Amino acid sequence: YKAININTLKEYAIKEIKFPSNINKEVYNKVALLSNLNHKYIVKYHESFKEKNYFYIIMELCPKNNLFDFTRKLKNKNQILNENFIWELFIKIIIGVGYLNKEGVIHNNLKTSNIFIFQDGNVKVGDYAIYKILKLPNIKSKNGTLFYIPQEFWNSQENNDKVVSFGLGFILYELCKLDYPYNNDNIFALRENTNRSDYPPIPCNFSKNMNTAINQLLEADQNKRLSLKDFIIQDYVVEISEKVGLLSELHELYP
Repeated sequence: YKAININTLKEYAIKEIKFPSNINKEVYNKVALLSNLNHKYIVKYHESFKEKNYFYIIMELCPKNNLFDFTRKLKNKNQILNENFIWELFIKIIIGVGYLNKEGVIHNNLKTSNIFIFQDGNVKVGDYAIYKILKLPNIKSKNGTLFYIPQEFWNSQENNDKVVSFGLGFILYELCKLDYPYNNDNIFALRENTNRSDYPPIPCNFSKNMNTAINQLLEADQNKRLSLKDFIIQDYVVEISEKVGLLSELHELYP
């Protein structure tokens, strides 16, 4: 929902979450702590409150255009994104997610529909931590979430912060291919494709570095998949970050 503060006339977004049972004070306090997070590449949370069986979170109002809509519009026009532009967007997303990691927030719902793009080319990561904190199920449906599940979730294995790497790899692939890497309506085939890292190649006009990044991040085996911290110190990632003018911001996160 869109809301306006009647005192300041500032516009906000309100997220409504149906909660089937009472929210205890500890959970409420965890959500309230999100308002302390502040970074130019993440959506700002302001406050939250509970009313009857609903939990409401007031946050920064972002444009309606998210990366999912953005990429699908390009696909419908038979257009592709410039590789340098993709890297610039992606490094900004990495910085935003890295900030969350350092603040103890592991984004377990990374997908293009949760990344908002602004007219000036800035991007912001949204929808972090809420479902994990409230212990609500991350709904699996044909609208997309099912396609973003890494091998460790399919196989009920212990998962760690490398789930973030997988989500980032998925986003990077979509920016190049303008489609899901794993796109199968058959749930068993989808699971098998994910377990084998079996996805169509991105267009041949993209560089070796782009292919390497996607392969490293979408690695099915989480023991072989690079963590975010290990990924950003790869020589080619450092070189690209410097090229797009974002290396100093990366160093602020990981000196």
